[in-house]
Amino acid sequence: MNALSAAAVAAGLAAAATAAGPPYIVQGDRVVGGVLVARSTPADARARFGPPSTTRAVPPYSCVVHWARIGLTINFLDLARRGACTRGIAAVATVASRASWRTAVGLRVGDSVARVAKLYPRARLRRDQGRAWSGYWLITRRTCTEVGAVPYPGPLARVRTGRVTAIVVQTAACE
Repeated sequence: MNALSAAAVAAGLAAAATAAGPPYIVQGDRVVGGVLVARSTPADARARFGPPSTTRAVPPYSCVVHWARIGLTINFLDLARRGACTRGIAAVATVASRASWRTAVGLRVGDSVARVAKLYPRARLRRDQGRAWSGYWLITRRTCTEVGAVPYPGPLARVRTGRVTAIVVQTAACE
C-alpha cells in the first residue's frame, strides 16, 4: 500500500510539473504565463518560473529579471523607491521564445506578419512611437484620462523581416 501511495504522489507531482511548464500562454495584455501584469511581484514570478538567469536593478525605479531558458524578461517597477527587485510590480513582460510561448489565439515568436493579420485582424503596424512601441499593436489600449488617455499597445508584436521577434505585454499609468 505504501508503494501505491508513493506512486500516486509521484504521478501527481509529475502532472503538476507538466502543467506548470511550456507552452506558456500570453492572455491578452493582462496575464503572461500566470503572472499578472500590473499586479505580480518578483517573488510571484520566481514562484511561477523558478530562479531567474539574471536580475539587474536599474535605479531608481526599475528591476529587469530574465529567464533565459524560457525566453522571458520582466521589468518590475517601484515608483516609491523601496526596491524594485523585491517590491516592484510587473510592468513590462517580453517573450522572445517560440518553443515556450504563444498568445491565447496562437501567435508565436517566428510567425509571419500574415499570421499576425489572420489572428489579429484589427492589429496595426506602428513605427512612429519610438522603439518601445514599434510593431504590431495587437490590442490598442488607452491610459486613464488623468494622464491624457494616450493610446498604447497591449500586447505588441515586434517584427523584423516579416517575422515576429518578440511579444511584449505592458501596463500603463493608472492601471
